[in-house]
Amino acid sequence: MTIADQFHALRLPAAVAVLATLILGQAAPPLSPLFAREAHARRDRLVHSARAVAGFWRSHRFPYSARQIDALTARRLHVGQRVVSSIARVPGLLHFDHTVKPLSDLLALSSATVGDSLPPQWQRRAVRGSRSPMSKVREDHSDRFFSISGQRQAAWFVLDLRRQPLERDGIATLEYRLPMLPAGADLAIAARSDAALRLYFVFESARRLLPKRRLLFYSLGPVNDGPRVKREGSLCDIRMVGTSSTVWKRMVVSPASDAARDCGWEDSRIVAVGLMQDTDQTGARAEADVRALTWRD
Repeated sequence: MTIADQFHALRLPAAVAVLATLILGQAAPPLSPLFAREAHARRDRLVHSARAVAGFWRSHRFPYSARQIDALTARRLHVGQRVVSSIARVPGLLHFDHTVKPLSDLLALSSATVGDSLPPQWQRRAVRGSRSPMSKVREDHSDRFFSISGQRQAAWFVLDLRRQPLERDGIATLEYRLPMLPAGADLAIAARSDAALRLYFVFESARRLLPKRRLLFYSLGPVNDGPRVKREGSLCDIRMVGTSSTVWKRMVVSPASDAARDCGWEDSRIVAVGLMQDTDQTGARAEADVRALTWRD
């Protein structure tokens, strides 16, 4: 007699019998015939609910040894995972995705040491012909952040994701503040297009032979006049108004959707994400702080 048969002998609802089968598993030792005969006498005292099934082992005496009961109790510790995985394998039973999308902390400042020049696994590359701005992991009132400051300087701060690219249809969240914007800058004017902070993503095409790469910018700074989006070859710059402030702000973007809508790109994956500060056009000083950069598929 299987576990399911034993519970059907109690005349419990079918759903409760199926749930009990998933929880206990078919590998459990069979019950004695004595229990099957006594089941009809006990059925009126059982509550037809999942709570009664869950407390079944404590409320009734079974011809099990202590070791067998301990083994079954330990097995029930994984009931949540077993039930969900078993139900998910039944075609047409569930029509929704029960998995929780992971949240990736791209800056990982909690793993950094205050005073480090870069977050873990990040790299800094000065723009050709320029010196790199200063960067440091700082902490203020238990609030850890990544600070970038420079004058007549420009550099890329990048996290290489080629070994584990980001999914195309993800959402990025940036928490930042701009204590100082470069004086005289205007993102719409090429000769003065400095930015205290730019968030960028590197897209790579799906083809294996000589894959094409494109760069999507989200530039924060003054935009007095001109188009909101500027596209030049493999570079697309989405200009977003940024004001000088010491208050933390949040920006949520969908790179793939923005690239398709504003740039006409349909690339398959993101192989790098980064930050940038450039003040080589105006020569003015700029400061930017980033508290968090997260990604959710």
